[in-house]
Amino acid sequence: MAWLVAPVLVAMAALPRVSGHTGPSKLSAIQPPTFALDPDITLEVGPTLLFESGQWVTVSWSGIESWMFPDAFVAAFSPGTALDYPATVKEVAPIKYQFLTAEKPFPGVGHEAETGAVESLRFRLLNLRDAEGYRFGLFKGGVEDPVLVARTTEAVTFAQPFEVLHLHLALTSDVDSMRVSWVTGEASQAPAVMFREVAVGAQEGVTETQVDPWQEVAAESSITYGREDMCGEPATSNGFHNPGLLHSAVLPGLIPGHPYEYKAGDSDAQEWGSSSFFYAPPVSSGTTAAHQQRAGSPEQPSSAGAAFSPPLVNTVTASGDASTADMSGKGSRPEMAALAPSELDNASGIGAEGIAWDPDAVKVAVFGDMGTAELDGTLDAGHTSEPPSIRTVGILNDHLRGGAGVRAVGSSGGGDGVSTGPTGGGEEPQLGLVLHIGDLSYARGYDAQWDEYMDQIKHVASTVPWMVGVGNHERDYPTTSESPVRQELSFFTGTDSGGDCGVPTAFRFIMPGAAEEPTADCPWYGFDFGPVHFTVMSTEHNFSVGSKQYAFIKEDLAGVDRAKTPWIVFSGHRPMYVNSGGAGAGECEGAAALEPNCANDQPVARSLRAALEPLLIEYQVDLAVYGHHHSYQRTCRVANETCVGPSSRTYSSQYQEYQEHQDYTAPVHVVMGMAGMGLSQNMVSPRPEWVEYATDREFGLGMIVADSSKLQLSFILDADGQVGDEVVLVRLPPPSTSAVEEDGIPVEGAELSRGYAYEKRNHARKREISKAIGEGNTRRSKRVTG
Repeated sequence: MAWLVAPVLVAMAALPRVSGHTGPSKLSAIQPPTFALDPDITLEVGPTLLFESGQWVTVSWSGIESWMFPDAFVAAFSPGTALDYPATVKEVAPIKYQFLTAEKPFPGVGHEAETGAVESLRFRLLNLRDAEGYRFGLFKGGVEDPVLVARTTEAVTFAQPFEVLHLHLALTSDVDSMRVSWVTGEASQAPAVMFREVAVGAQEGVTETQVDPWQEVAAESSITYGREDMCGEPATSNGFHNPGLLHSAVLPGLIPGHPYEYKAGDSDAQEWGSSSFFYAPPVSSGTTAAHQQRAGSPEQPSSAGAAFSPPLVNTVTASGDASTADMSGKGSRPEMAALAPSELDNASGIGAEGIAWDPDAVKVAVFGDMGTAELDGTLDAGHTSEPPSIRTVGILNDHLRGGAGVRAVGSSGGGDGVSTGPTGGGEEPQLGLVLHIGDLSYARGYDAQWDEYMDQIKHVASTVPWMVGVGNHERDYPTTSESPVRQELSFFTGTDSGGDCGVPTAFRFIMPGAAEEPTADCPWYGFDFGPVHFTVMSTEHNFSVGSKQYAFIKEDLAGVDRAKTPWIVFSGHRPMYVNSGGAGAGECEGAAALEPNCANDQPVARSLRAALEPLLIEYQVDLAVYGHHHSYQRTCRVANETCVGPSSRTYSSQYQEYQEHQDYTAPVHVVMGMAGMGLSQNMVSPRPEWVEYATDREFGLGMIVADSSKLQLSFILDADGQVGDEVVLVRLPPPSTSAVEEDGIPVEGAELSRGYAYEKRNHARKREISKAIGEGNTRRSKRVTG
């Protein structure tokens, strides 16, 4: 439904669909400027009063010819008092800047003229909650030797002290709740969220939208962080900016899959932000219920306001009665029948016309390494600007519109008589959740960059849960904070976070489990979303055998109920399998080679495999996704660097025996670090034998669609929104408990024979895997000794 999708900026539609960079990429950090005000140069800005974050101002100048000073630039400072004195201007980095001769980044956005010299520039300003507002300075000498020659006298301020900013959603540890987080200035005294269920007509007797009364929930926390909580420069020096008050509230008692309206604000002042909408987290209907529905078993009748019915988890006998067969074995996949390819297609819902999705299907976007870029084409102090990230967010907005839309509350769905969310049977669902697996904003110590990131994702993140993992550019730093907030070093002790050491991420994005406490520094968690269980680790914390994170991963994987969530997706920032070579990828040298936590790509991948790959195989993880390397790479089903099966049953005729039955062998590993930050382009040739597909020439994102029997991962290209690569994993229905018939006569002992045949084939498959791994070890040994 259109009302569930926040409006996208009109300018977004005008963005070029390109796969490469569309503007300046590698930037130089602005050095501390000197003061040399020139009375002959004037600088003005207008309007000076803005009513909401993201409005535009125009900065104009006189007394200087732009074409004569190609390295001159205009910079925005907040708080504007930083421009008052020579000392203060050195202590605060500018929020953003543009060169006087800047070209327009996108048609129709940013500047007064198409290209070339202009006498004014336009800036899009975010509400940074500073009472002093923005002021602008004009600098000669370029970013390496800047000289302040003019400044605006009047500040640009915002009229709304209670403006709700950075509204975003996240799942919690409870399946019937949703976390809402937002930011305000320090004037907010009673932060709260109002929410209500929305029933959209279609059920009998309902002709228009109906809504429940508003409920109000006070924020459970209002926190912030300071310079003393960060670990080093620039986060502790000129990069720091007051983050405001970070509020968080949990909305309880939600009905799975039902739509809700909500708005955040201040209860005492009765100042509320605009309404947004979301679907309560879905629950899986269970593997067997979906298979029953596909097999044509009778649906449960629906009724308005019907009580919640637990999902069916048992098979159906020949008479249609529920069996008492136990399907709740945790940590292991229910056995799957061996069918011929044609039977497999029919049973799984994959036909010649495409995939027919069950009503419990969900869609999840997954990617890493996005970064930010501004619509006005401005640059930020010391960072890269990545226009492809804007297109990635545009693709996410496109997928919010997919699917069948809202269905009536109380309508049948998922085979259990309960609406399971924004999808009807057969159709691909609309986007339901985002998982950004590390390297989020690339703020790297410049805190205002988090405001840019939150503004860029706000339409999506306020509509679906935006879950995050931690990357090296969030966490890594070689020292700790002055305060107790960060008293443990990151596992890899580089300076990639710019002194942030994970603090802004933990305070802004409160994730489930131990990650709910921002000061705990335990950013690992698991959650269910429909038929999929996600395990999120931190590759920037100790993951070795015996560590507390290792214990969590083992416990989380072992506790998955495969009857309810038949799929497991494992995620972390640094990849366990990656084709990467050159500087920063191979073995460490010198003293660093002696360290157990060498941060180069291949040593890290080797450490991840040594510690965690046995767990992934033991608990039958289906898919493992990563970022870090700015490319897209997909493996076969791989164990110990050896292919033990194709990624997809239709991949290649060389795996003909695997096309006939989809027994578990090993995970498929996928690197998806191509969401916006500059592409790595350091893959080696010939590529490793376990790489089935890879490209380092395209930006994009991953999109998972899954129901109880199928999981499809697609690489969506930023260039045109089309599919660049795809893999489909199929999970067959469990064997029927009814007796097999021959000519209409039940055959006694048929199930026993089928079970014996399955076990026999499974043991044979394990021997094949062991043999393949052994042969792979032999080949690698020969390469090393040769």
